[in-house]
Amino acid sequence: MPDIDMGGGKQFRADNGGVTQDEHDKNLAQSIDMRENEVYQYQININNFESMIANMSGLPTQWPAHLVQYRGMSRDQMAVAIENDDDLEIASGLAFRDELKARIRSEKMEQKKAKLVLDTLVERCPDIAKIRNIIADLKANRIA
Repeated sequence: MPDIDMGGGKQFRADNGGVTQDEHDKNLAQSIDMRENEVYQYQININNFESMIANMSGLPTQWPAHLVQYRGMSRDQMAVAIENDDDLEIASGLAFRDELKARIRSEKMEQKKAKLVLDTLVERCPDIAKIRNIIADLKANRIA
C-alpha cells in the first residue's frame, strides 16, 4: 500500500491497508467541515449574546452603589438578600448582563482555538480543492 499524503510533507505509512488516501481525504474533509461549523456556532452564540445585551438597554450602565454588594451573588442568594423587588429586578438584570458579557468572552476564546485548528487543517491540506469537493458531497448526502 502506498503512503498516505497527510499534507505539509507528512506521510503516514499504511502498510496494512487499514487507511487509504481516499479514506484520509474523507476524514480530513469531515474534520474541516465540523471545525468550520464549530467556529460558526460560536459566532451564532456571540451574536445572540450581543443582541441580548443590546435589548437590555433599560438597565443602568453600571451597578448602582447600593447594589454593588450583591454583584457576583447567585440568583438564589440575591432573592434572599435583596428585599426590595425593584432592586432585585435591577440586580438580576445586571447580573445576567454580566454573565452574558463573560459568555461572549468565553465563546471568543473557544472560537479562536477552533479557528486555529481549522486554519491548520486547511493549511496542511495537500489539495484543498479536492477536499472542498468532498465536503460538498458530504453536505449533499446529508440533505438527501
